[in-house]
Amino acid sequence: SYKAKLRAAIDRLLPGCHDLEELLVRLQREKDITYLFICHDIALLQAFAHEIAVMYLGNVLEVLPGDKLKDTAYHPYTKALLSSLFSINMDFSEKIASIEGDVPSPINLPSGCVFQGRCKFVKDKCKGQKPILEDIEAKHKVACYFTKEINNL
Repeated sequence: SYKAKLRAAIDRLLPGCHDLEELLVRLQREKDITYLFICHDIALLQAFAHEIAVMYLGNVLEVLPGDKLKDTAYHPYTKALLSSLFSINMDFSEKIASIEGDVPSPINLPSGCVFQGRCKFVKDKCKGQKPILEDIEAKHKVACYFTKEINNL
């Protein structure tokens, strides 16, 4: 199979490297390379990304250090993504949150914030003008008019 051939090639090239995540981290460290890694697996990204840009419908809504994602996500979409994660270590009495609301057509985006139809904090300003990325902390930018209010900053 394709996976077996890939695994055999990795074993020949990098003996002792047993998974893709380990391989990526090792190559990054040893070769001082940068990845542009597009992924829907937040847990994987947290494992080796130095910087993460969270996108929704092609728009960057938050940029932050990878090791800060879990604790200092400020955009409502980023927070919603984190609250919807499933883990085998989670408390199964807790509900896995879903992101409610209407997803706009990617070819007919609304004016204003692209996340407005699913955001529980949406206000009129969000519907009229698209927010830009603004510095919230060092190396942390968020595109939301109400970041400070929502997060008590």
